[in-house]
Amino acid sequence: MNDEYTTEAYRERLDSFSRLTNDFLFILAFVGKDAGRDPEWWDTHLLSYTAHDILESTFGILSLSRDGLSSTCRRELRYLVELSIKVCYIEQQYQKLPFAEKLEAARRPLDSTNIGIKKNLSLSLLPETLRGDFCEELGRLYGDASNWVSRISSKPATQDRIKTSHSEAGVFIEVG
Repeated sequence: MNDEYTTEAYRERLDSFSRLTNDFLFILAFVGKDAGRDPEWWDTHLLSYTAHDILESTFGILSLSRDGLSSTCRRELRYLVELSIKVCYIEQQYQKLPFAEKLEAARRPLDSTNIGIKKNLSLSLLPETLRGDFCEELGRLYGDASNWVSRISSKPATQDRIKTSHSEAGVFIEVG
């Protein structure tokens, strides 16, 4: 194992990340319980159909980060950011449609990896002065995470791979 993963600073970052992840899971559970009181929500809201994927990715990120698999975490984070933007956009734009019609109406944003639709989100729970910064940070986070989707084609990912490749050379040693 890389010595970086045994330092006190790493453990502190991992503990902080674990708390953040647990807070996110708490909020997701609250949303499900609160919205789930509406019997129609389970059949009509896109989040009710994607919650399992969100939970699986979130637990995966937490587990993978504990094992030092940061590249996979970044790819999963990109997926979560993209999915969150799409769920929010689709529910805001097509809220009144039955589920099947909602999916058909939203086919184009669903099939695209472009997150430009973030500009059309209603962020009414954020103070107006923070909305622009929030969308900008969302785009930055998505862009940074996108650098890890195809490791060989992005400069930051390739540089990281070059830096860590020698310390991971043992992966090619035959076991058993």
